[in-house]
Amino acid sequence: MSEFKSPLTDRDRQLRQRVWLGVYLPMVLGGLVVLGLVVVVAVFGFREQNVGGDPASVLGDVAAIIVILQVLIVLLLPLALSVALAYLSFRLVRAVHPLLKRGQELTEQVTVHVKRLMDSLAVASIRVDAQSARWQVVKRFLRRSNV
Repeated sequence: MSEFKSPLTDRDRQLRQRVWLGVYLPMVLGGLVVLGLVVVVAVFGFREQNVGGDPASVLGDVAAIIVILQVLIVLLLPLALSVALAYLSFRLVRAVHPLLKRGQELTEQVTVHVKRLMDSLAVASIRVDAQSARWQVVKRFLRRSNV
């Protein structure tokens, strides 16, 4: 199935820029903050004063780094799954877009035909009501005239 690619409008460019600023930029900044925290913990954990100094402090810092890395690795899988799901949903919308456009056109055509049908039925109903009113007048006339 060939993909329909239309030229980008200014609105599309603005939308892409907002998506980048609203989704990707915070993710990148959050990753950099986490990476910076890991580096800060590592730097303070392996300072020259601690090397050969108090072994409990060094082991505590190493344990903190290991725990932080484990949490990051555990959270990396849901993050990767979320990114993959977002990417696949964008691909799905792009693939389904021509079908949705055709469905919208068909719905518009059906709406036009149904509106015409309803208008004609309304006119027919008004005609029937008018005929019924005429027949009522004729019946009343015939009853009063004793014919």
